[in-house]
Amino acid sequence: MANNKPQFDSVPTPDWFLRIFEDFHDPFPLDCERVIEPPPGYKIFANPGYSRKEEAAERCIEWHKQGHFVVMLVPIETSTQFAKKLFQYGVERMYFDRRIFPNCRGVELLVLRGTAQREESER
Repeated sequence: MANNKPQFDSVPTPDWFLRIFEDFHDPFPLDCERVIEPPPGYKIFANPGYSRKEEAAERCIEWHKQGHFVVMLVPIETSTQFAKKLFQYGVERMYFDRRIFPNCRGVELLVLRGTAQREESER
């Protein structure tokens, strides 16, 4: 998978922010190349880094469909395949009034809901 922002794959999530999600499973830990599958019933906090965001979107959607509560910290994007896939599935988007990572562009918190697909099937 192409990595167009390698310097941002090694930036840790700030400790103050991680404390909010301390009881969540992290399937994409920093400096770990493999995905760590969540145990059944666990809530998931994913900050996959730039190079794994496409794979993370697919995996997080699957985990959500399996019943996991899934939150993703991702770059703010609206026109990429990555973003479209998540928007089409259905997410709530939360923004920050400042950059939470130094020297890094803005990020947003996505809460997967799956509402877009449910609304479409109800029509």
